[in-house]
Formats: sequence, C-alpha cells, structure tokens
Amino acid sequence: LHGDHMYVTSMHSHQVQVYKKSGGACLQSIGSDFYHPRGIAIDNDQIYVASQGSHRVHVLNMNGQVLRMLGTGQAVHGGGHLCAPTDVAVDGDFVYVSSEQFYSVEVFKRDG
Repeated sequence: LHGDHMYVTSMHSHQVQVYKKSGGACLQSIGSDFYHPRGIAIDNDQIYVASQGSHRVHVLNMNGQVLRMLGTGQAVHGGGHLCAPTDVAVDGDFVYVSSEQFYSVEVFKRDG
C-alpha cells in the first residue's frame, strides 16, 4: 500500500498492477522485464519487486522506471546473487530478500 493505492504483483502477466485501495479496475500496469514477480515492498517512493524468474530485485520509481537492480541475474546462492527471490522487505538502510530455493535471506544496502 502506498497513499491511496495498492500495488499487486501478477506472476502470470509479469507485471505490477496498481489499484485504488477502495477497489475497482486496475489503474495502471507496470512492467519492467519481470519474470514471475512475487514479493513487493514500497519505501520512500521506490518500489522493490522480487522477480523470481529473473533472479533479481527490480527497484523502480513510482512511475515504473527502473532505478537499479539487486542481484546479478544468475541463479546462484550468496555473494550478492539471488536465486529465485520470493519476497522483499525494506527497513532503514537495508533491503532483505528471501529465497525459498535455499531457505535464506540476503541483505543488501538500500542505496545499492
């Protein structure tokens, strides 16, 4: 949730869909080379999307423009790599990314 909008990932359409909190039709679809997007977090007007199939977290502005990526895109465990990330959370200066593949959490600095 952000303001009066709700952001939802769609694994099948490979997009983030934006709705009003009060309900209704999709207002906007954001796509950014996602492949099976799963988890989503919003913090300080940035959207973090765990893209399970691309092995990355996409960091976007509120208009859907890519600001940066976390992870290398290689399905490897640890060392800045992500393997099938499923969820993402932001707290302070850190971004936490979970992977059900290795039952692990990788930690990244928020500013890259």
